[in-house]
Amino acid sequence: MVVGNFEPPFDELDVLWVSADLTQPELDILNQKAFAGHSPLLYQKNVKAQPDAEKISKPPVLLQSGCHFQVLLHESSDPTLVLDYAFRKSKQSPQDDRDGKLIHLPPATGDSGEPAAVQGDTVVAPLTKTSGPLSVRSISVKATSASRIVITIDGSVTLGPVGLALLGFAVGLDFATVKNPSQLMNAKPDFSLDGMAVVFDRAPVRLAGLFSRTAKQEGAEYRGGIAITVGSWSAIAMGAYEELRTYKSLFAFGVIQGPLVEFGCAEIKGVAGGFGYNSHLTLSDVDHVTNFPLVAMNKGLAEPKGDIMLQLIELTSGPGMQCITPEKDSLWLAAGISIKALQVLDVLAVLALDPSSDPKFGLIAEATAIIPKGVDREKAFVVIELHLIAVVDPGHGLLTVTGQLTPRSYILSPSCSVTSGFCIAYFFEGSGHEGDWVLSIGGYHPGFQVPAHYPPTPPRLGISWVYDNELSIRGEAYFAITPAACMGGGRLDAVFSTGRTKATFSAYTNFLMYFRPFHFQSEIGVSVYASTVIGWRWFSVEIQVEISAMLELHGPPIAVVAHLHFWFLEISVRFGPDSPGVPRLTTSQFLAMIKQAENDEEAARVEDHLFSIQRGEIANDQNLVKKDPVLEEHVVRASQLQLNIQSRFPILDAACNNKPAAIQNFDSIFISPMQIASPVTTSTLKVIVTETDTNNYPAFSCTPIIKKIPSMMWKKYEGDINPSSLGNSTNKTFAMGIMIEPEKSAPSNEGLAAYSVIKFSSESIFHPVPEIKSLETAQMTVFLDSQSSQNDEMTRQRVKQIFGDSQVGVAQQNVLDCWSLFKARYTGGGWQFASPKPSPASKATMPPDINAMLRDRFAQALPVILG
Repeated sequence: MVVGNFEPPFDELDVLWVSADLTQPELDILNQKAFAGHSPLLYQKNVKAQPDAEKISKPPVLLQSGCHFQVLLHESSDPTLVLDYAFRKSKQSPQDDRDGKLIHLPPATGDSGEPAAVQGDTVVAPLTKTSGPLSVRSISVKATSASRIVITIDGSVTLGPVGLALLGFAVGLDFATVKNPSQLMNAKPDFSLDGMAVVFDRAPVRLAGLFSRTAKQEGAEYRGGIAITVGSWSAIAMGAYEELRTYKSLFAFGVIQGPLVEFGCAEIKGVAGGFGYNSHLTLSDVDHVTNFPLVAMNKGLAEPKGDIMLQLIELTSGPGMQCITPEKDSLWLAAGISIKALQVLDVLAVLALDPSSDPKFGLIAEATAIIPKGVDREKAFVVIELHLIAVVDPGHGLLTVTGQLTPRSYILSPSCSVTSGFCIAYFFEGSGHEGDWVLSIGGYHPGFQVPAHYPPTPPRLGISWVYDNELSIRGEAYFAITPAACMGGGRLDAVFSTGRTKATFSAYTNFLMYFRPFHFQSEIGVSVYASTVIGWRWFSVEIQVEISAMLELHGPPIAVVAHLHFWFLEISVRFGPDSPGVPRLTTSQFLAMIKQAENDEEAARVEDHLFSIQRGEIANDQNLVKKDPVLEEHVVRASQLQLNIQSRFPILDAACNNKPAAIQNFDSIFISPMQIASPVTTSTLKVIVTETDTNNYPAFSCTPIIKKIPSMMWKKYEGDINPSSLGNSTNKTFAMGIMIEPEKSAPSNEGLAAYSVIKFSSESIFHPVPEIKSLETAQMTVFLDSQSSQNDEMTRQRVKQIFGDSQVGVAQQNVLDCWSLFKARYTGGGWQFASPKPSPASKATMPPDINAMLRDRFAQALPVILG
């Protein structure tokens, strides 16, 4: 035998029935009295003490009632519970401690010390055990019915350079025929396998392949992958195909790494790509960039010493796959590039595109700088690792860029960690927050209420350095600016502690400034604390000294408050008036504010309304050089014209040419910056459209333009406004303008039946065109009678009477002669104009003399007609 015998990955399987919930004292008594000399009752020993554990009158339940399936190891003198799966549990939850208190009971601890994870109805426990060529990584148990359980083992077999992993290898046990404990061996086993992975690892070649099938409620999913490494070249590809009830989903990824292209101070190390059909790709947040498939694949190839088979399994079933979900009629594309620049900077950038009906564009990047070059990460002077995500969402009017340093970043030494984060966001039409934007590095002022539509608050820009056991330093800083406010600040703390002596130093500053109305507040402070213990044991005393100073400024009007604290003395000095809060805006100041003007003069030059042609404008060269969209003329198609007129102030009524628009009353309009408590009762937009020549009023239809806008300026004034709340407001729905269009023309009263233009104007290109046969003269239908020549002669005479003998008359007569000849040939009669007359059996052909006559007559007539 090549392989030999395998030892089981576990030492004992127990089936345990518990009739009632058991607590710690009850289990101790049973193990000491009833199970003395036998295997003890094992339970979850990793229950963490609760904060109010002392107040609980009864101890928590450690072994719940019901049937338990337990997996044990005998690696030490005492058995270890690896996994405990309970089914047929009592209706009373074990988290209820019989007194209404909530007790959290985590699953049993696995072999690695980590708790078993509960995934739906499945309990998974980490298990690291190697027996000869067999290695086991985890074991899980799931009850599929009232009498059947399934044990799944995740393991692999290694024979020299060849390895084999069975994915989803499961053993099912059916206890339907088991009536008592003596019949447990009668349980019927069955086996199943989801997939298989194979690896060949012998330098310089490493090769791995994987294929798996997962059954789902709506169908089946097939996943596969392949990875190969030859010398300095590596490639990995993976994909999935899923069959659902009404459609099929597909996606695939691929990465190639190696010395591809080198130019100047940079080198392209790898390229990546992916696509999905009937598949939706969700971009990771900045905290989980490493889980994104293309980034994770690049990381896996960058670690050549790792287990290539485990890397492939992790990629195809890891957390990165959760960002890809089936979605009908959805398509995405992704492409990436890996660059090494200046020999110290590694950059991986992935561009993702969703060209569906709701398009999105995303950029995911990871940059790592290690200085100096060529040293290990642990011995470097500076290690900076940055994750970045940029998203453009035109459908929702959003542009965001977020970045964050990872916890692996440090300067000077690994004990001096660096943290930082930033976010940039701009909100345009469709977001409900048009014109709003934000730039934040390290977060916001502590007193600033961050609007709900802003990106998550980034972490502070700071350092945390534990220099040694006695000295630690921590510093942080931030800066942010929005259309409403600007803020910044920082803090530095140092702690020195040795033996009986302790000293701390703190310094900080914060400022917050609002633009409209102008208001600022700032503070700066410093604090020093020192303590020491003198004496020994009962005869010791601790001496503490603290001194601190803080300066507060606010305005306008400018006022200063100084605080001084020394030991037990505290002094405060005030200069100027108390903070009056936010000043009230005048009407002109408020108008300048909503027009985003710096002063009244600039506000007077800004239009009160916004005009835009949404549809119907005819493009020409003049349109490209127009500077004023209001005063310049526009050439439009009246049938397609759509004109938007928007106000800077919410409106309650609107009309175009005295025809009112149906505006529904949404939210009440208030003017908070002017501190007006009553709502606005009149706000009307009137539009008059007249014809320049006649001064008539053409008929136009008007439709209100409804928008959701931040309520910071339009909410009710409640006596005191927190300045930071100006940027933290929920949206309110208002009518902000009207869209006018020419009224549709009345339908025709001809009563013509509707028909399909496409059907009657299409020609099949897949069928031969039938041959058109020439018609015999005798088969032609004669529409003209024998009086044709007489009628034509009368027509000539009428033409001469109208035009006389002028040149124009001659031209008209020539055209008439031409028509007579054409009529004689092609209308089935009038052959008396042609001589000689063809026999009935001959084919209809044009006599040569008639062709020459037609050519001459047209040559004479056309220059006169056109000239």
